[in-house]
Parts: sequence; structure tokens; C-alpha cells
Amino acid sequence: MLKNHKFEKFIKHNIVGGIDTVLVIGTYFLSVYIGINYLISNIISHLIPFLISYNLHRIWVFKYESNNKITNFTLYSLITVIIVLFSEALLFACVGLFGFGEYISAIIILPFVSVFSYLLYKHYVFKK
Repeated sequence: MLKNHKFEKFIKHNIVGGIDTVLVIGTYFLSVYIGINYLISNIISHLIPFLISYNLHRIWVFKYESNNKITNFTLYSLITVIIVLFSEALLFACVGLFGFGEYISAIIILPFVSVFSYLLYKHYVFKK
């Protein structure tokens, strides 16, 4: 176990993020490949790993117990919508404004979305 508790949480978040990323990118690439618009593909790709990610964050990363799991899940859902919108804006900027390809753009935005999501989940959803 890592001695620095905050660093341990960030590492675990990135492991969950890695699992999430494989699912998101795989779903996104497949959706674009079969002809679905890249922005719609981005939304679809975030829906698939949603429940897995919530439970891994709650149980494993933040070890968070809530008296009101419905409120916690609702807050997680709202924050996830904010993260997806942030992701959509970055993706649109990369593809629509800067002319990068749809696939490489999804990879370019990953570090920004990862840090943004960790901070929001840590400070707003799973704060103690």
C-alpha cells in the first residue's frame, strides 16, 4: 500500500480511468467506424462504462460510504454529465476547429479529461 494516501487515490483513479478509457475509446472507435457521428459516438461511449466506473470509484478509489446513496449517485451522474460536456467541447475544438482526425482527437483530450474528472469526483462527489 502506498504511504501517501492522496497519491494512492490518484493512482487508483487512473487505474479505474484506464479501464474506463479502454471501454470509452473502444466504443467510440467502433461507433465512428460504423458511421455514427463523432459527437454522438462520444456520448454513447461514456454511457457504457458509467455504472462500473461509479462503483469502482465509490468502493475502491475513495472508499466512500454515504447515508444517501441515491443522492450520491445523482451527484455522480450530474458531475459525469459535466465531464462529458467538457469532453465534447475539447473534442469539438480538436476536430471542428483545429482539424485533427476524430481518432487522434479522442486520444489528445484524455489527460485533460482525466485530471478534470478526478478533481470533480474528489471534491464534489466523494468528499469526506
